Amino acid sequence: MAWAVAFLTKPEILEQLEGWFDPSDPERLVQRYDEAIAALEDPEPRRWLAVAEQAGLDRKTAGHFETHWLGESDRAYWSSITRDETVEKIRHGFRGAMITARHRGLPISYVWVTPDGLSKDYFEVGHVAGPNGVTAVIVTATPEVLSEAL
Repeated sequence: MAWAVAFLTKPEILEQLEGWFDPSDPERLVQRYDEAIAALEDPEPRRWLAVAEQAGLDRKTAGHFETHWLGESDRAYWSSITRDETVEKIRHGFRGAMITARHRGLPISYVWVTPDGLSKDYFEVGHVAGPNGVTAVIVTATPEVLSEAL
């Protein structure tokens, strides 16, 4: 059965991260992966955001991430998922993708997919490795606050 994709996007910060993990300088690429992997070992998202700031993350986007992706309020995208669950899935998924990309000396890309038909609390982060790159894939239910606008 094929999914009907309600939402397929790459937020600007994910594009900025892709640019930051530029493979044209292999030594710098390894250093950046090492820094990001170390930050993702910390369960505190502020450490990750400090690394993402180097890639161009601004305060507004950081606030959006904290409120909508990690929040536990009526403004959160997924009200039935706890902050701790979301943090752990992002940490595990992005860290695994970066370790694979670092090991293979490949660039990383990101995509966020929200297929129709998922339970409202579905939230997973994984990755796919190919010969030319590693793609971190965020698969979620359509965010509740966004689904009302679709």
